[in-house]
Amino acid sequence: MRTIMEVRKLQCIDEMEICVDLYIKYNDESFIPASRKRSVERFIELVKSGAFLRVIEEDGKIMAWILAARSKFEHVDQMVFQQLYFGSDFKGLKAAKAVKILHEALIEEAVRLNVPRVFSMGNPLDEKNVFTRILEKSGWDRRGFVASKLVLKPRR
Repeated sequence: MRTIMEVRKLQCIDEMEICVDLYIKYNDESFIPASRKRSVERFIELVKSGAFLRVIEEDGKIMAWILAARSKFEHVDQMVFQQLYFGSDFKGLKAAKAVKILHEALIEEAVRLNVPRVFSMGNPLDEKNVFTRILEKSGWDRRGFVASKLVLKPRR
Protein backbone atom coordinates (compact mmCIF):
# COMPACT_ATOMS: atom_id res chain seq x y z
CA MET A 1 0.00 0.00 0.00
CA ARG A 2 1.35 3.39 -1.02
CA THR A 3 1.08 6.26 1.46
CA ILE A 4 0.42 9.86 0.51
CA MET A 5 2.32 12.85 1.88
CA GLU A 6 -0.41 15.44 2.48
CA VAL A 7 0.58 19.08 3.01
CA ARG A 8 -1.82 21.06 5.15
CA LYS A 9 -2.19 23.85 7.69
CA LEU A 10 -2.08 23.24 11.40
CA GLN A 11 -5.46 22.36 12.89
CA CYS A 12 -5.08 22.76 16.67
CA ILE A 13 -2.70 23.58 19.52
CA ASP A 14 -2.06 19.89 20.18
CA GLU A 15 -0.55 19.66 16.68
CA MET A 16 1.66 22.63 17.49
CA GLU A 17 3.07 20.67 20.41
CA ILE A 18 3.63 17.65 18.15
CA CYS A 19 5.70 19.89 15.86
CA VAL A 20 7.76 21.24 18.77
CA ASP A 21 8.37 17.72 20.08
CA LEU A 22 9.47 16.58 16.62
CA TYR A 23 11.93 19.48 16.40
CA ILE A 24 13.33 18.94 19.91
CA LYS A 25 13.66 15.19 19.28
CA TYR A 26 16.60 15.90 16.94
CA ASN A 27 18.08 18.83 18.84
CA ASP A 28 21.64 18.49 20.16
CA GLU A 29 21.11 19.46 23.80
CA SER A 30 24.87 19.57 24.43
CA PHE A 31 25.22 22.46 21.96
CA ILE A 32 21.89 24.31 22.17
CA PRO A 33 19.80 23.32 25.20
CA ALA A 34 16.11 23.63 24.29
CA SER A 35 13.18 24.44 26.53
CA ARG A 36 9.97 22.74 25.42
CA LYS A 37 7.89 25.30 27.35
CA ARG A 38 9.66 28.26 25.73
CA SER A 39 9.53 26.57 22.32
CA VAL A 40 5.75 26.12 22.54
CA GLU A 41 5.29 29.73 23.73
CA ARG A 42 7.41 31.09 20.87
CA PHE A 43 5.68 28.86 18.34
CA ILE A 44 2.30 30.24 19.46
CA GLU A 45 3.61 33.83 19.26
CA LEU A 46 4.90 33.28 15.73
CA VAL A 47 1.71 31.63 14.49
CA LYS A 48 -0.45 34.40 16.05
CA SER A 49 1.71 37.01 14.30
CA GLY A 50 0.99 35.44 10.90
CA ALA A 51 3.98 33.17 10.38
CA PHE A 52 3.72 30.63 7.57
CA LEU A 53 3.27 27.10 8.88
CA ARG A 54 2.63 23.89 6.99
CA VAL A 55 2.85 20.26 8.01
CA ILE A 56 3.14 17.03 6.08
CA GLU A 57 0.89 14.32 7.34
CA GLU A 58 1.29 10.70 6.39
CA ASP A 59 -1.08 7.98 7.55
CA GLY A 60 -2.71 10.41 9.99
CA LYS A 61 0.58 11.42 11.64
CA ILE A 62 2.51 14.70 11.35
CA MET A 63 5.87 13.70 9.94
CA ALA A 64 7.40 17.04 8.88
CA TRP A 65 6.75 20.75 9.22
CA ILE A 66 8.09 24.18 8.35
CA LEU A 67 7.62 27.56 9.98
CA ALA A 68 8.74 30.77 8.28
CA ALA A 69 8.16 34.44 8.95
CA ARG A 70 8.25 37.55 6.87
CA SER A 71 11.02 39.84 7.99
CA LYS A 72 13.18 42.70 6.86
CA PHE A 73 16.91 42.39 7.16
CA GLU A 74 18.71 45.54 8.28
CA HIS A 75 20.63 45.81 5.00
CA VAL A 76 17.89 44.76 2.54
CA ASP A 77 15.18 47.04 1.11
CA GLN A 78 12.57 44.34 0.52
CA MET A 79 10.65 42.03 2.78
CA VAL A 80 11.88 38.43 2.76
CA PHE A 81 10.56 35.12 4.03
CA GLN A 82 12.94 33.36 6.39
CA GLN A 83 12.49 29.75 7.41
CA LEU A 84 12.82 29.67 11.19
CA TYR A 85 12.10 26.03 11.95
CA PHE A 86 11.99 22.80 10.04
CA GLY A 87 11.36 19.41 11.57
CA SER A 88 11.08 16.01 9.96
CA ASP A 89 10.78 12.40 11.05
CA PHE A 90 11.23 11.11 7.49
CA LYS A 91 14.35 9.23 6.43
CA GLY A 92 16.12 8.88 3.08
CA LEU A 93 14.31 9.90 -0.10
CA LYS A 94 11.12 10.77 1.79
CA ALA A 95 13.11 13.23 3.92
CA ALA A 96 14.43 14.95 0.79
CA LYS A 97 10.94 14.97 -0.73
CA ALA A 98 9.52 16.57 2.44
CA VAL A 99 12.13 19.36 2.29
CA LYS A 100 11.25 20.03 -1.34
CA ILE A 101 7.46 19.88 -0.86
CA LEU A 102 7.37 22.17 2.17
CA HIS A 103 9.69 24.69 0.54
CA GLU A 104 7.53 24.69 -2.61
CA ALA A 105 4.56 25.56 -0.39
CA LEU A 106 6.63 28.37 1.16
CA ILE A 107 7.52 29.72 -2.29
CA GLU A 108 3.84 29.70 -3.28
CA GLU A 109 3.05 31.75 -0.18
CA ALA A 110 5.88 34.18 -0.91
CA VAL A 111 4.54 34.73 -4.43
CA ARG A 112 0.99 35.15 -3.09
CA LEU A 113 2.17 37.78 -0.60
CA ASN A 114 4.52 39.43 -3.10
CA VAL A 115 7.63 38.65 -1.05
CA PRO A 116 10.49 38.46 -3.55
CA ARG A 117 13.05 36.29 -1.73
CA VAL A 118 13.01 33.26 0.55
CA PHE A 119 15.84 32.14 2.84
CA SER A 120 16.17 28.75 4.48
CA MET A 121 18.77 27.78 7.03
CA GLY A 122 20.06 24.30 7.54
CA ASN A 123 21.70 23.13 10.72
CA PRO A 124 25.14 24.71 11.18
CA LEU A 125 26.24 21.46 12.86
CA ASP A 126 25.56 19.52 9.64
CA GLU A 127 29.00 19.81 8.10
CA LYS A 128 27.79 18.22 4.85
CA ASN A 129 24.92 20.75 4.49
CA VAL A 130 22.52 18.00 3.43
CA PHE A 131 19.42 20.15 3.97
CA THR A 132 20.56 23.09 1.86
CA ARG A 133 22.06 20.79 -0.79
CA ILE A 134 18.57 19.33 -1.30
CA LEU A 135 17.32 22.87 -1.91
CA GLU A 136 20.27 23.61 -4.20
CA LYS A 137 19.30 20.60 -6.34
CA SER A 138 15.82 22.14 -6.53
CA GLY A 139 17.17 25.38 -8.00
CA TRP A 140 18.03 27.38 -4.89
CA ASP A 141 21.29 29.28 -4.43
CA ARG A 142 23.36 27.95 -1.53
CA ARG A 143 26.19 29.23 0.64
CA GLY A 144 27.09 26.68 3.31
CA PHE A 145 24.08 26.03 5.51
CA VAL A 146 22.03 28.92 4.03
CA ALA A 147 19.88 28.63 0.91
CA SER A 148 18.22 31.53 -0.93
CA LYS A 149 15.64 31.65 -3.69
CA LEU A 150 14.53 34.70 -5.65
CA VAL A 151 10.87 34.01 -6.40
CA LEU A 152 9.81 37.42 -7.77
CA LYS A 153 11.74 40.26 -9.33
CA PRO A 154 12.09 42.93 -6.65
CA ARG A 155 10.09 46.13 -7.13
CA ARG A 156 12.22 49.20 -7.60
